[in-house]
Amino acid sequence: MSIPPTLSNGANRSRLRNPGFHARLKQLVGAERPYTWADRIGISKGAFTRIWKEGTVPTSELILRIRAATGVSLDWLLTGEGTAGSPAYRAADDLILVQMHKATGARRRSPQRAPRHREDYVALRREWIVQRLRANPDDLAFVTVKEESMAPTLANGDLALVDCGARTVDEDGIYVLQQDASLRIRRVQRLDGNRFQALSDNPRYLPFTFRLTARFSIVGRVVWVGKRI
Repeated sequence: MSIPPTLSNGANRSRLRNPGFHARLKQLVGAERPYTWADRIGISKGAFTRIWKEGTVPTSELILRIRAATGVSLDWLLTGEGTAGSPAYRAADDLILVQMHKATGARRRSPQRAPRHREDYVALRREWIVQRLRANPDDLAFVTVKEESMAPTLANGDLALVDCGARTVDEDGIYVLQQDASLRIRRVQRLDGNRFQALSDNPRYLPFTFRLTARFSIVGRVVWVGKRI
């Protein structure tokens, strides 16, 4: 795949819509190839082309993604005010963007197999993830609950934060299960060996037992829930 050339001459710079923002973006990209940098950050090629070649300012979601990946100040990124590398702008309030995935109880791709680029993210503080949840930020994904099997603990529309690094049942808890292409959330207990019991908090849903196979797997453990009021 060919990489579009960087903008380096004055004629190109004069045609940029926001040359100041473009200059700050070049500072963040540094010596890395621009489209490689964008792919690593999670910006699609089409969106980055408009930003890099036309000088458009990214959407608020992409701005937040750049800020979370680089640790720079939003004020500096948008206006140039302040210092990009100042410690006051960095780790103390560093944000992690966690992908949101649609629907349990429906035929969906599991979070760890989802497409790389998503439109919906939730920003969480790294310190809270590591110290409170004791989880790896790279393993987290939000799943929207679209079933009633775990009511009232989990209601339709709640956001379940899933640790996709917990692919085995080391202790009883609430897990996201995948059977073929269908996702569901249940309380899971290990019975013996490779046999597990899945329980629902809603008494209308009967328990069932399962074994881990190529068609039935554990996506991850639910570590936090955001509820609708």
